Amino acid sequence: MTKSNLIKAQIPKDLFKYIAVSAGVLLILLYGILFLKISLKTVLILFGFILIGAISRLPQRMAPVSIGVELVSLVTIVSAVLHGPVVGALVGVSASALSGFYTIERPQDVIVMGLGFVGMGVLTPVLYNSFGLGICVLVLTVLYDIFTGVFYALTGHSWIGSIRFAVVHIPVNYFIIMWLGPKLLIL
Repeated sequence: MTKSNLIKAQIPKDLFKYIAVSAGVLLILLYGILFLKISLKTVLILFGFILIGAISRLPQRMAPVSIGVELVSLVTIVSAVLHGPVVGALVGVSASALSGFYTIERPQDVIVMGLGFVGMGVLTPVLYNSFGLGICVLVLTVLYDIFTGVFYALTGHSWIGSIRFAVVHIPVNYFIIMWLGPKLLIL
């Protein structure tokens, strides 16, 4: 075995992927501190939100079918209410992208999901300030499920799977956010 083959054999294939994700998260944290003037405490809370959102998708991805139970929506909405649409979108995209690495999702699925969370982050402050948390959560979840469901179905997933996901996701997301959201909004 040559020296270069030995080095390649010792470096796990996923190492570069994890380094890229870590660098991306650090850049987001740096962006928050430098340009959004967010305190270190807040940055750490947002980093915790990203980790919570990413980890929450693990059971969903291990199930034989996508079950629609996750906390990415919760941390996206809370972050957007507390710190604005850019931060909400960054938290949602970061959590969903991070979870996409360990759940082995297709790149197009991660992109569609990320775009859905960008929309959620951007629309949250307007809907929250106009209608309150309950209507905000319902509208955002329905829009997210329609957007992602259509694109997933067009890229090879079944319509039945998208509908099944939405039927579970909408009420579960509503109850999770209505229960945990007010507790997190005081952070």
